[in-house]
Amino acid sequence: MNTSTQIPRLIVPDAVVAASERLLRRWRKRETVIYWVGDAHSDVAIVTSVIRPRQENTLGSFHVSSEANADIVVWLCARKLKLLAQLHTHPGSYVGHSDGDNLGASLAFHGFYSLVVPHYGRAGILPLNQCGVHVFHYGFVELPPAAAEKQIRIVPHVADFLS
Repeated sequence: MNTSTQIPRLIVPDAVVAASERLLRRWRKRETVIYWVGDAHSDVAIVTSVIRPRQENTLGSFHVSSEANADIVVWLCARKLKLLAQLHTHPGSYVGHSDGDNLGASLAFHGFYSLVVPHYGRAGILPLNQCGVHVFHYGFVELPPAAAEKQIRIVPHVADFLS
């Protein structure tokens, strides 16, 4: 798959990454999920916000009900934002997608990203090559680390040249 022409690149401010890490770490011994949202065009998607949906969490799974996802869709529509990605944690170092992960991604569509963060997110999201980066393209496909780094770009949210 040539992801550069078929799947939009994801631009993520470092402030969104930091907020995401805080939300994921809150559930230290349970799987959890968060969503990245923002604006998307044919070749680039810009993440502006992170959302933690209402969910049920266990040691080895999470579940977001259709009602909770409907609330997210209403919230997004009111702000003219789009769902771009989900990030969820796994208990150990395995960052592949399980059958449950594929079924649980109920809002997946072409170009939707799914990042799997190991060890319940305790070590954070970065470096990105510790995570499994999957993209929905006729089903979920895991990107090799080099391709994932090309597809997802973390950018600073502030640059202060007076300091």
